Amino acid sequence: MRIWRNIAQASCFLFIGMLVCSCHQTEKEKITRLMEKWNGKELVFPTNLPFVAEDRDTLLHPTEDTSNYKIVTYVDSTGCLSCKLQLLEWMDFISEMDSITRKKVSFYFYFHPKQKKYLITLLKQEGFIFPVCIDTKDEFNQLNQLPENEKFRTFLLNNKNRIILIGNPMHSPQIKELYVKTIIHEQ
Repeated sequence: MRIWRNIAQASCFLFIGMLVCSCHQTEKEKITRLMEKWNGKELVFPTNLPFVAEDRDTLLHPTEDTSNYKIVTYVDSTGCLSCKLQLLEWMDFISEMDSITRKKVSFYFYFHPKQKKYLITLLKQEGFIFPVCIDTKDEFNQLNQLPENEKFRTFLLNNKNRIILIGNPMHSPQIKELYVKTIIHEQ
């Protein structure tokens, strides 16, 4: 009797193990599903949150902007904020895109900081002059239910605020190249 119980337990564990393994998605499958979920989805922008930039007094809100393309990124302050921001890399990328597209791409940065003063200090230290929304209540994230993975909190949008691509070009040269090719191809 004891042997049968051990065999039954072993069979049960084997069956559960097979279920877990068969349900396990590869990283590529997760990314593919994420892309399918977000492709064509319209991003919603909180209208009550202003954008500020060091070199301009008035800024277009993303909902008013009729640029052919917008690149929108969201960064929270979990972990190393300066590491996540990658401000110098963004400034280089913006300059590159401006020269390629003759400034036909708008960039919007939503930051949800724990320490607003620290964020402002970082922006000033790096000389970051591009539109920034300091979203202290995390409204942008809550409205759009952004992906958990921070690599997928940057979006290339068309002029109707619909997502064409998802992924942070600062985290992957392939994504950066894809953004550039998509924008150049459709001009």
